Amino acid sequence: TKETHLAHVVVMTSETLFVEKLYNHSRLAETSDFYLIGHLDFKQVQEWLKYEGIEDKEIVNLIWEYVGGSAHRINDAIRIVKKGDSLEHYLLDEAKIYRGKLSHFIAKTLKNTESRKKFRIILKKLVQDGFVIRNNDDDLETEVLDLAIEYEFLFLNPREEKIVFNSQIIRKGAELLIKG
Repeated sequence: TKETHLAHVVVMTSETLFVEKLYNHSRLAETSDFYLIGHLDFKQVQEWLKYEGIEDKEIVNLIWEYVGGSAHRINDAIRIVKKGDSLEHYLLDEAKIYRGKLSHFIAKTLKNTESRKKFRIILKKLVQDGFVIRNNDDDLETEVLDLAIEYEFLFLNPREEKIVFNSQIIRKGAELLIKG
């Protein structure tokens, strides 16, 4: 307000490094609330698919396994199902695209062998555990994670310092990459 020099500020972005720096490296963490508007949960996805006439449990589970709660990807999957095309083929192709994007990121963006090894270790841990917590004492890990977040392969929740895949399809791509 004008008299007390207070303001209401809303910041909306998918750039999680920006949010993390803004939230944790300023006084916002002490004075503000952080609200994460993320992907849909399983029940919401089920309800949406049911509304669209898709109730086959195999199809619902396949969509959840590959795209999770990502609204635009669910919409794409609905379109594929309604067209009568192979959903499994489409989703596997999408996962292969992300395997390629991750492979390209490793080869072209990560500058040295140590960075590439570190990122592969991080990918394995993410696939196995579903998340990693940044080790701020490990400069190489922080650098590699920050790059992967910047390229939007990973998502950082600034409140929890928890890092996860940015979407389920990226996770599936990482699984394919790890398998070789």
